[in-house]
Amino acid sequence: RTDYYMLGGIFYRLFTGVLPFSSMDKVSLIHAHITAMPTPASQLNSDLPSLLSNMLNKMMAKSPDDRYQSSYGLQKDLQLLASDSVEKLTLDAGTFDIALKL
Repeated sequence: RTDYYMLGGIFYRLFTGVLPFSSMDKVSLIHAHITAMPTPASQLNSDLPSLLSNMLNKMMAKSPDDRYQSSYGLQKDLQLLASDSVEKLTLDAGTFDIALKL
C-alpha cells in the first residue's frame, strides 16, 4: 500500500503543480509525510473532479488501512473517472475496492 501512497504523491504533483509537502528541513518533511494530510487537491485546482480529489486523499491517507486495498479498486475508479458516467458524481473513491486476505 506504500505504492498507492507514492502514486498519490505523483498524481498530486501532476494535478496541482505542487508537491504534497515541502520543507527545506528533511526531518520536518518526513514528519509531515507521517502525520499530516496535504491540502485537498480540489482547493489548489478547482477544475479537478471531486472523485479525483477524493481518490488522491484516499491514496495519501496516513493509515495504510484507509488507502486503496487493491489495484482493482483503483483501476475501477480511474475507469469511472475517464468515463462520461453520471455515477462518478455520486460515488466515493474506493467504492469498488476490495481487501485482499493474505
